[in-house]
Amino acid sequence: MVAVDAQTITFDGGNRIEAESRFLHIDQGVAVTSYASQSRTIDQVIASAPVESFSQVNRAQFYVTMSRARQAMHLFTDSKAALREAACRPSERLSSIEIGSENEIDDLLTRLQRSARAGRR
Repeated sequence: MVAVDAQTITFDGGNRIEAESRFLHIDQGVAVTSYASQSRTIDQVIASAPVESFSQVNRAQFYVTMSRARQAMHLFTDSKAALREAACRPSERLSSIEIGSENEIDDLLTRLQRSARAGRR
């Protein structure tokens, strides 16, 4: 398979399936999330990574998805550049303090200290 869009599926060699009506139905044999595929190896991986899903993409998730295949990997996306950027993000989980800016952290600590003092009165 080379490309899939709303109206056409294009295969290697130029063969195409056109959606002549809105009733074209394609049924996948197997659908598995990348996390469920951990520790499995299969012959062929077909992955879809639309821009809308990039908030869930990071280095570890991308590795797990793409390293399951023995023979072939097929990755479909609508933005190679954005996928590259998302797949390069570190996968460490950050605490809320690590995510916040220094000023936000200082403000939060000040409010917590005031709240603790007020609770002791």
